[in-house]
Amino acid sequence: MSANKQLPWLGVALIVTSLFLPYVSVMGIMEFSGLEMMQTIGDLMNEMGLGDESDGGIAEQTEISLSGDELALGIAALMLIFSPFVFALSGLISAILLMANKSPRIIGGLHLAFVLIFVLCAALAPTALEVISIFDFIGTGFGLGAFSSVLLFMRTPDPYD
Repeated sequence: MSANKQLPWLGVALIVTSLFLPYVSVMGIMEFSGLEMMQTIGDLMNEMGLGDESDGGIAEQTEISLSGDELALGIAALMLIFSPFVFALSGLISAILLMANKSPRIIGGLHLAFVLIFVLCAALAPTALEVISIFDFIGTGFGLGAFSSVLLFMRTPDPYD
C-alpha cells in the first residue's frame, strides 16, 4: 500500500472506531454511542411512520419563530444527532473510493465542512445559565469521527512519482 493511501485509510478506520464510542455524553452519566444513536433514530422514524402516507397527504403547518441564537442551537443539535449517519456515510464512500484507487479528498472536505458548520453553530448557540453549552454534550466518538476528516483530506507525497 502506498504512503498516499495510508492516511486516508487511517481516517476511515477512525470513523468506524468512533461509531462505537460515545457521541453524546450527558455529564458522564448517560452516554450514547454512534451506533446506539443510529438505532434509536431508526426506531423513532419507524414509530413515527416516516414514509407512511396514512394522512392522505394532508399535513398541518405550524409556524415557529426562532431568534438567531436559538436557530443556531437547533441546527447544532440536529447536526450532533445526525452526525453518526453523516460520518458513517463519509467513511463508506471514502472506503469505496480508496478501493477504486481514487482520492477521498472531496469527501474529506465535505466531512470537514460539516464539522466546521457544527462548530460555528454551536459557538453561536446560547448557553444555559452561562455554564452549559452544546459542547458539553459532545462525546469522544464525535470528536474522533469529526477530526478524522483531516486524514481523509490529507495527501502524502508518493516517493515513486
